[in-house]
Amino acid sequence: MPGLLKKNEVRITLSPNDLIQAVASTFEVSVNDMLGPTRPARLIIPRYITMYIMRKRNLMCLKDIGNIFNRDHTSVIHAIQNVRNMLDTKDPVFLHNLAILRDKTGIEIK
Repeated sequence: MPGLLKKNEVRITLSPNDLIQAVASTFEVSVNDMLGPTRPARLIIPRYITMYIMRKRNLMCLKDIGNIFNRDHTSVIHAIQNVRNMLDTKDPVFLHNLAILRDKTGIEIK
């Protein structure tokens, strides 16, 4: 049945703010930088991952995610597509960072 947990599965619930904090900490960037208007390369991946998780875990709709990051919903869609592409390429550095984030938050990113 949908919505039921598998045996020994634990559902981890993080607030959007907790998730932002965890991602910022994992990637060693500030929350203010992640939420700010600038787009240096060091902020793109953490921002994308946070948006992806928020959407994938149904924490928020595209518009609300965009509002948090001062972007519109199309930027969120772009971020989600980019994370999917990075997951498909199985980049070792990207996957290593996701493993660190998983260890901190308990969220498996697929």
